[in-house]
Amino acid sequence: MTHSSTSNSDYHLHYHTPTISWRAALWLAIPLWMLALGVWEWFWRHQGYEPSYLNSVGLWADARRKVGTDGNRDLVIVGSSRILFDLDLNVLSEELDAPYPIQLALEGTNPYDFLHDIAVDPLFKGTLLVGVTEGLLFGRPGGERGDMLQRFQKQTPSDRMGHRISLLFEHHLGMLDPDLRLFTLIERMDWPDREGMPPRFLGVRKLSTMDRFRESTMWHRLETDLAYQKMAQDTWSTILSFPAPPLTDEHVTDVIGRIHSDVDLIRSRGGRVIFVRCPSNGHFLEVERQAFPRSRVWDRLIAETNAIGIHFEDYPQLQGYTLPEWSHLAAGEKERFTSALAKIIQEQKET
Repeated sequence: MTHSSTSNSDYHLHYHTPTISWRAALWLAIPLWMLALGVWEWFWRHQGYEPSYLNSVGLWADARRKVGTDGNRDLVIVGSSRILFDLDLNVLSEELDAPYPIQLALEGTNPYDFLHDIAVDPLFKGTLLVGVTEGLLFGRPGGERGDMLQRFQKQTPSDRMGHRISLLFEHHLGMLDPDLRLFTLIERMDWPDREGMPPRFLGVRKLSTMDRFRESTMWHRLETDLAYQKMAQDTWSTILSFPAPPLTDEHVTDVIGRIHSDVDLIRSRGGRVIFVRCPSNGHFLEVERQAFPRSRVWDRLIAETNAIGIHFEDYPQLQGYTLPEWSHLAAGEKERFTSALAKIIQEQKET
């Protein structure tokens, strides 16, 4: 009987790689890629999105590095989203006969660390406008962009180069908006909630656009799209319903004490500090009045720091503006509001 055997080594697999022109494939891929980007951009432009500079660490850092460049004529702004959205920087500069303002305010963020950062900067000898949103200034430290100072201080040369490259595209492409990131879009899809689970909170949606110098303006959809406006109001209602730590006199005293020290430090170099309470209305203002009574926070802040304080409720010319989602001025109101505010600043003198 004849025996035969074969081993695995007797089998050979042969792969046939088709012969293609890689150059032709590349020339085909590039137009397809550009077409896909073009369709994606067109789609979002059709939804009302428009090119806008990103409110990035790099853009904020560019502004922060300008502090001190104009000596005692420096005009710097810190605060939260209201003083970020509500001011027309060109009007403010013209009305106050000052250099172009340095806008350092950050949305959803306690401004104290940024006030302190300016106070300890020996180069700053000018005027500092501090936007006061009581729930943030007298609330928890940090906030939405509370890490900005640390990220600015740790910025590397590669970070700065990446920012410069990004600037080339930001003011041309609306699809770069943070709201349009893939995972953000997936997260915000209308997924069914599991039984017994509370509704998902998806965060604050797009509210504004921003220019190269960090001037922010309310996004037009908040004024023209009533459904989007209602969604923004509902978002604030949800946030305002979250339980907050009780406001104690000890905490208020501590916050004002630290602010007072920083105000005195700025004054010692010849600078001045002006606190500004921008308008709010509707349900937002109702909750603010209840949670942060003026007599316990604003009045004490101004009296104990002996600084200029401009509260919208004290001036008829700072009232009666349109705030589509209760918390920020409509785009068309900025110029009039800023002009009125600048005139009040000119009239005020520290006591």
